[in-house]
Amino acid sequence: MWVAPTEPPWLKALANHVSMFPERYGVDVLIKTQTGLVGIQRKTINDFLASVGDGRMQKELGQMAQLRVAVVLIEGIPQWTTDGTLMNGSGFGQSWTRRQWQGAMWSIQDMGIWTDQVRGQREFVDWVETFKLWIEKGVHRSLLQRPKAKGQWGRPNSREFGLHVLQSFPGVGAETAGVIFDAYGLPLRWSVDEDDLAALKGIGKKKAEQILGSLYRG
Repeated sequence: MWVAPTEPPWLKALANHVSMFPERYGVDVLIKTQTGLVGIQRKTINDFLASVGDGRMQKELGQMAQLRVAVVLIEGIPQWTTDGTLMNGSGFGQSWTRRQWQGAMWSIQDMGIWTDQVRGQREFVDWVETFKLWIEKGVHRSLLQRPKAKGQWGRPNSREFGLHVLQSFPGVGAETAGVIFDAYGLPLRWSVDEDDLAALKGIGKKKAEQILGSLYRG
């Protein structure tokens, strides 16, 4: 991980290299992953507002387009008056409204660049360390997994599991799944047995037993 030399010591302490290299991409922190470079632009609230006013932010956003993933990470949480005026920051002496702030964040996101906010230095460090572990993982499938079948009293019985399976078909909701199951059970024909499944790579005997056992569990 590279950190720009203009950053404070607490941030440079995270770096493997302190270098001007991140600034080529309009960021302060640069992470090398298997699928490309990932960058983080650190902005305090006042620096963000000033950089929008003097054009630096626009230039940096253009440079970030070269990265696989780029993040503008704001250090500080905006606070607003009752009429929506920013209380803890200003740009060139001009006040900002909540709508202006939201519009700026949305404009950045519309360019394909992520935005986030942390409360201060300690949270910033934790964010960077956590993000680095996540982004270096490469593949993230946790949200692509279908929820498991749920049983009313713990382990799902055959009907509850059957309803879960049937609802994976297009146009089959909970009510329709119940009608089908109560009439025919789980009307799926398996053309393989436990030994056939167990022979497949990544399955094995135990998983094969679990798969077929779910269909016939009482």
